[in-house]
Amino acid sequence: MPLLVFFLLYVALAVTLSSSAPVGEQDRSTVAITRRLSEDPITSFQTLYPVDGVQQQEESVHQAPVLPVVVNESGPAVVIGVKTRVIANFAYRQAIRETWASQTDLPRDVKVFFVGCRPSLGDIYNTDERERIEKAIELEKQTYGDLLTHELDCDDSYIDLTAKVKEFIRFATQMFPNTSFVMVGNDDIYLRAGHLVNYLLKGSQSEHLYLGQVWDKRLGRSTSPVGDPTVPNYVSESFYPMSSFPPYARGLLYLIPADCARFITKNQRRLSSLGGMDDVSVAVWLLSIQVHAERLDHTPMDLITPTYAVSEEKRRFCAYLYARCDRPQREYMFDVLNAMEPVDALGVCAGSSRPRNLSHRASRFSLWYNDDAVATFRQYKFVIAFENSGVPGYVTEKLINPFLAGSIPIYLGNSTTVSQLYNPESFIDCGHFAKLVECAAYVMQVHKSPELYARMRRASPIRNITAFKEAFSWHPSVPSSDLADKVAKMLQMDP
Repeated sequence: MPLLVFFLLYVALAVTLSSSAPVGEQDRSTVAITRRLSEDPITSFQTLYPVDGVQQQEESVHQAPVLPVVVNESGPAVVIGVKTRVIANFAYRQAIRETWASQTDLPRDVKVFFVGCRPSLGDIYNTDERERIEKAIELEKQTYGDLLTHELDCDDSYIDLTAKVKEFIRFATQMFPNTSFVMVGNDDIYLRAGHLVNYLLKGSQSEHLYLGQVWDKRLGRSTSPVGDPTVPNYVSESFYPMSSFPPYARGLLYLIPADCARFITKNQRRLSSLGGMDDVSVAVWLLSIQVHAERLDHTPMDLITPTYAVSEEKRRFCAYLYARCDRPQREYMFDVLNAMEPVDALGVCAGSSRPRNLSHRASRFSLWYNDDAVATFRQYKFVIAFENSGVPGYVTEKLINPFLAGSIPIYLGNSTTVSQLYNPESFIDCGHFAKLVECAAYVMQVHKSPELYARMRRASPIRNITAFKEAFSWHPSVPSSDLADKVAKMLQMDP
């Protein structure tokens, strides 16, 4: 069984309307508008655009903006496609128009479209009802000029969701050939568009950049193909034979640069969808050109050599950064070490004897979560790095982030798996101790011995270079294209 080790990237450019994270004034207004309009979306749709009022508004509608019919040579820096259900989700579109995509809040170099595709009216048997809805849709399109329906060759259905994304990417690249980035998101997000643009314009990388909230089984969510043909996300084993999906940026919100968008458009007819999972599909497509959702400040190659941070004398003892407090072993380890020497609890969890610190809840969704964690860990000699599970093949960012920070991980996971790739002399594996108290005692021994600590810090984190290249062949910084070549061959892609 191959060892899968993935970097994890959190992006806090979007906040779902149902998120427990604190929201600002505009977030609350978005929620209020959505609740007001979505109690009965179709009725609200027709109330705001009453059929009897269509003729009365014809004069003003005639002057309203319409969808672009010619190529925009200059174009915005970012073109955003918001996935939406044409008939059911008018309330969500209107909430976005009145909040983060309003004329006052949306930056001038950002263009927003609602990606609807051809609406399904087959279930509406009443002719008058169908005509009312058709007129309401057309009036919305004429009034706002941002709703895409028949301009895209796709149906407004979940099973056609991947085609919806492909069609929008084609639309964006053809209508705005000079745009720098294409973004796809859901219609239940609040986007800090100004913050996004400022970050992108400051960055030096504009090619092969695939950003989003990376999702995999480490977060407690299944990333395995669904084998039940009755489920919308069904993927046959013959079509996708692997046991799990690669890390992917969730459909909530993800961004790709123009070069990746053009690649998808160029190969549009060849690209197959994985059910209605547009986010997983995009991840698989981009793997064929070695593009992946990545942390911005680090690459796997940074693990080859040790990182030397600030002077050890100026570093604090140990960091503990967790948002899930339902793992008693690591909570106990915090308690034991903290009794020996103060340990800094930087997240929600603070040991079994303390209440959760909910003031840290929003920090898990800050910009570039892992890079922030690495920067924080640089101030510490040790980091408690206990996995959520000890199952074979499960090694996560909990071990990698301390390495990148130049700290020594205090690790607990699957000792056999972790030793296949990582050097046991570069970290403290509590799995080799009979009791966690004994592991904690050894941590204190290393802490108080400059010689032991320096020797462990000088050891390279990577033990097996061959296994390293195989495990990280998906990353362009690693001199191996094994995984990308296999994906490209399977999909018969043009570069």
